[in-house]
Amino acid sequence: MLWCIDIWLEFCIFSIYWFTISGSIYLFVISDDVDDFSDTSFMLLSMLAICAKVMIAISKRSDIIGVVTALENQPHKPVNLETQLLQDRTDERVRLFTVCYGCLTEATVCYGTIAPFFQNIPFGYLPYKAWIPHDYSTPAVYWCTYCQQLISVFVAANLNIGFDTIIFGSLMQICGQFNMLKCRLEMIIDEFDAKQIGSQSTTNPALLRTYERYIEDCIKYHIAIFKISERINSIFNSIIFVQYSASSIIICVSVLLISHMPVSSPKFMTIAMVRA
Repeated sequence: MLWCIDIWLEFCIFSIYWFTISGSIYLFVISDDVDDFSDTSFMLLSMLAICAKVMIAISKRSDIIGVVTALENQPHKPVNLETQLLQDRTDERVRLFTVCYGCLTEATVCYGTIAPFFQNIPFGYLPYKAWIPHDYSTPAVYWCTYCQQLISVFVAANLNIGFDTIIFGSLMQICGQFNMLKCRLEMIIDEFDAKQIGSQSTTNPALLRTYERYIEDCIKYHIAIFKISERINSIFNSIIFVQYSASSIIICVSVLLISHMPVSSPKFMTIAMVRA
């Protein structure tokens, strides 16, 4: 089963990197028009960012697995019903935002790839401009190349969903960990209030030791949250940097492109949905 996952991973990497390389060659070698350059660079910048995310994620794969495993075990694992409810609430919010983001991205990609079929594009023109090293003038080769570009875009979109949502989900899980820490401290205060400690600490040392042990566990839990937060930051800080750098350039290119397009055009809607 693992070999199937490895083959699928290699296919995904090959698809997006081939799409990016062929688009880059076209952009810097063949393209000789400003509008053509800006139109091609819009998709190419997005693909370059995804390529960078893929390499960073693969290089830090074991660290990501370690963070996920740590969140499922002590001291981050819920200790009672109240903290379990908080964990379930956090998981539901992460799942909801993941589904919403995934549906929006898939809808955008579907619209962007299906729309060219209704634009009367002549035979021999590919949906995305790229340098193709082989002759695709025959129908069979042309449609294989056409589908290869569409598959690459779909693969890149789904990889982007995974990268963006795992970063957001990790940050949400850290917030949930602090909520569980707050809940545990409130439970200790409710169970061992000041009057009870003051009146029984001299006659019942075991109660005081129990209270101190609970407080010690919360302190260790607090330190563990900070440590896993630092691990998450060290894993994803480079991906976040790539995302923000690419997004700032893509937004500028998007504004340039949509300023020359009619609002009713399919390409205008695709760019607007991508940036949304």
